[in-house]
Amino acid sequence: MQDGGNSASFTPVLYLPPSGTAPYPVIVEESFRASVGPNRAFLAGGYAVLSIPTTDNPGAGAAGVASDDGNHTGAFYTLYPYKLDREGDDRGVLLAWAWGASRGVDALQYLAGHDAAFAGLLDLKKLVVTGFSRWGKAALLAGFLDDRFSVTAAGGSGSGGAAPYRYDSFGNVYPWGRSTGAETLGDHVRHQTHNSNEMIRRFLADPRLYQTATWGYGERLPFDHHEMIAAIAPRAVLIDNTNDDYADDAEGDAIGYEGAKPVFQFLGVPQNLALDLFMGGGGHSLKPAQAANIVNFANFVLFGKPLTEEVRKQLTTDPYLDAGTYERYYGGLGSMMPWGRR
Repeated sequence: MQDGGNSASFTPVLYLPPSGTAPYPVIVEESFRASVGPNRAFLAGGYAVLSIPTTDNPGAGAAGVASDDGNHTGAFYTLYPYKLDREGDDRGVLLAWAWGASRGVDALQYLAGHDAAFAGLLDLKKLVVTGFSRWGKAALLAGFLDDRFSVTAAGGSGSGGAAPYRYDSFGNVYPWGRSTGAETLGDHVRHQTHNSNEMIRRFLADPRLYQTATWGYGERLPFDHHEMIAAIAPRAVLIDNTNDDYADDAEGDAIGYEGAKPVFQFLGVPQNLALDLFMGGGGHSLKPAQAANIVNFANFVLFGKPLTEEVRKQLTTDPYLDAGTYERYYGGLGSMMPWGRR
């Protein structure tokens, strides 16, 4: 890639499914390193997987999209150097990783038109973008920025992903346990500073980073992350988490789902927003059943394949709503999200 006189590269890996018939739909997976390999459920479901190597790994001779730290190295920052002295040049790592997913799609489109081996191999009108944890945050951002992705599956994305900053679950009691609290805006700025640009810390009530008036300490933000989800509509979004993934804010992911739902309903596509909260515990990980449901949901959206009643119920149930969490701690959805009452 070239831009502004700079040149850079990174190397995604394309994995083809062991069965099925071309052209294959494609899941673009934000990965720690592309050599780790894709989720097996994706390949078993008949999807090709383009694995995006997000992190820079010079020790192994592999160039990634952007380093997972404040060094701002990797292909993205080679093209667009990080400079605080110029407005707009302090782009965060999540933006870089989302950019990498889109450039991976560009590469596939180029190969489809210029390399006989790729002609008819992939169905580039059936694209899914996914990732888990910080890569789930990047996947949500990629879906927000690039409308070539028909399905966005953000796994364990929490704070900085699907969860609004305005709500912290600290001390909340659920039928399955007590929340130890979620990562808030102040935590994100302190411990994952490189994820976002420098401006985000300006929305904290400085200098007392944690002592502000609202649940999640983000009341100065002019937006929140349920709006990122809503802005993807009418394209499809699936949000994954686990009921005891407290620090990653499983409750917040569900709140993001509820906050975006009125927009999907207004646009006539309520079926394109789904929430898959695994209720069996196990902490911060994508469970095999959830990986399978990414395939199920993608098949539903891309091919019109009906969901089984069990999967449909799983993807439309908010356990926090059923448990009365929002009423008990926040005054109910009507107070939290006044637009939903209209």
